[in-house]
Amino acid sequence: MGLRNIEQALDPETMRSRLQDMYRLVDETLNRVRRLAFELRPSVLDDLGLVAALERYIRDYRERFGIEVEMQVIGLDGRRIPPAIETAVYRIVQEALTNAAKYAGCQRISVLLQASPRLLSVIVEDDGCGFDVDRVLREEPGNRLGIYGMRERAQLVGGSLAIESAPGRGTTIYLRVPLEDS
Repeated sequence: MGLRNIEQALDPETMRSRLQDMYRLVDETLNRVRRLAFELRPSVLDDLGLVAALERYIRDYRERFGIEVEMQVIGLDGRRIPPAIETAVYRIVQEALTNAAKYAGCQRISVLLQASPRLLSVIVEDDGCGFDVDRVLREEPGNRLGIYGMRERAQLVGGSLAIESAPGRGTTIYLRVPLEDS
């Protein structure tokens, strides 16, 4: 539509103005696409692994939302885990943090990644307003896609996801993913 508006411009000044608007729109769109591509599978996940990717995401998250996020990592010490698990865990933590920013009204979030030879455990906990998990799961699917997406990602890599929350008590998400010896 923007190109049609340019085509229909009657004078050079109107055309230039509309072209500038189109340049801004294209630039904004490209920036959004880049951010989306990064959030889906950031290259740092391939290059440096899960911990580095989450550290970068959390740094950006703090700046964007002004919420303090603390991450603790135990037992990974440079260990790489299978790419499918890295992606699933990254996306689940990302969704948990996004939900906290949208709905929790929280001030602090803690993220714990703990690995043993055969299991990766992830806990994401916020100090927000909490919610009635059973009620939300009974609502229309459009209101709970994030929760179902997290559970589905966990199941796709053989893991499990549990959510504990209550109004006024914050939310804790528990993810457990089996690991092969590596």
